Amino acid sequence: MTRRKVGGGTLPPVGQQGDLFGSGASTPRAAGAARKAAAPPKPPPPPVDEDGTSLLGPMEGAPPPPPKPERVVLSVGELTRQLKQTLESRFARVIVRGEVTGFRGPNARGHWYFSLKDAGAAIDTKVWASMAARLRFALRDGMEVIAEGSVDLYEPQGRYSLIVQRLEPVGEGALALAFEQLKERLAQEGLIGPGRVRPPGRCPTCLGGLAW
Repeated sequence: MTRRKVGGGTLPPVGQQGDLFGSGASTPRAAGAARKAAAPPKPPPPPVDEDGTSLLGPMEGAPPPPPKPERVVLSVGELTRQLKQTLESRFARVIVRGEVTGFRGPNARGHWYFSLKDAGAAIDTKVWASMAARLRFALRDGMEVIAEGSVDLYEPQGRYSLIVQRLEPVGEGALALAFEQLKERLAQEGLIGPGRVRPPGRCPTCLGGLAW
């Protein structure tokens, strides 16, 4: 590296000149390395529990840590009752469309039991005798219906079901089917039919009128 001459003396090369007090100049890289070497080492992180709680305890003057949430253990009955309350309050009135399958009824008490299903799910369905007596069509497997009712959960078995309060068939001719089945039912009960036709009355012999 070329030295420069000033006056009758010689200066050190550029980049190696000393400061005003005679100390050697340092490059930025050397200065950074010196600062890094002079920095104290970082302390290791404190040990913690599985949930992240420090095992060293709170530092002096620090606020106490929040208490851990209490562990709640429910019995099967308690969980089932909570589910029952949630289902019966949230689904007090629902309208469901599905296909009747596994029809069983009426039983000895007049109740009907079957399932409503679609392509992806099924739900147990019940029609009490008081409701079944008001239906105007015969239920059978494969029939598509619209059921209106509420959701109930039977605690001893933990099974939920749909309690039907209204039922109607779906599809073309549904009303005609219901009407024909109603006529058939009334005929079987003797309420309609040839034996119930009253003969026509005799021709009237006098006429009357009202005026005001």
